Amino acid sequence: MITRFIKYSVISVFLVILAQLFLPTSVFAADPQFMVSWNASSFAPQWYQGKILPSKGSRVNISFELIGQDKTNLGKVLDLSNRLVKWYVNNQYYDQGQGLKSISFPINKWIASDNLSVRISSEVENPSDGSVSFVDNYITIPIVNPEVVIFNKNFSNIINANSMISLSSAPFFFNANLLYDIVPTWTVENKKFGGIANDPFSLSVNFGKNINSGIVDIGLTAQNANNPIESAQSSISFTIQ
Repeated sequence: MITRFIKYSVISVFLVILAQLFLPTSVFAADPQFMVSWNASSFAPQWYQGKILPSKGSRVNISFELIGQDKTNLGKVLDLSNRLVKWYVNNQYYDQGQGLKSISFPINKWIASDNLSVRISSEVENPSDGSVSFVDNYITIPIVNPEVVIFNKNFSNIINANSMISLSSAPFFFNANLLYDIVPTWTVENKKFGGIANDPFSLSVNFGKNINSGIVDIGLTAQNANNPIESAQSSISFTIQ
């Protein structure tokens, strides 16, 4: 049994060697690997380390490189300067050009979608015979609405009367360049309440000793000063005991 297994193993190895010697290299060559990166012009706080996502009006920038996977170009960035690259967004032709490895566009045309589906189609040369063919890559980019997030510095939503409520907040994904382009408005029990003078995205409030126990609602609206229809809301409730 063992002898028969060894015999078959030797035959299998011999056939693999013959195939590598006589079959074209392209049979074994892998397609180049896409390295795609994208970013959006939306606003996010400096401390935010996540992906900045596009919202209505944002500009999206996409670029890529092709990394060779065949024996000749393994790990090398391929020269596409003389290769045709085609771009498609949400199944619609967008642009093409020789060596066109990046595009940039506002997403207003596609705001009815929940995401952008981008297809990149690039010519590549087969190093074994010089033939040219296309390789494709697909990426999905989420489209989101602006947000404003409230952070509770009290670490609890249950407080005693005459206790200080301290809140901070941060806007995300507005079509703005600076924090000062976004205007916050706080409300306490549906009445406007000013934030901290030098930090309007923070709020400190003390209801005093005589407040009745119950639920207190605090709301926050953030609005783009350059585009008033772009806004986001958030709220938080406290139980006073």
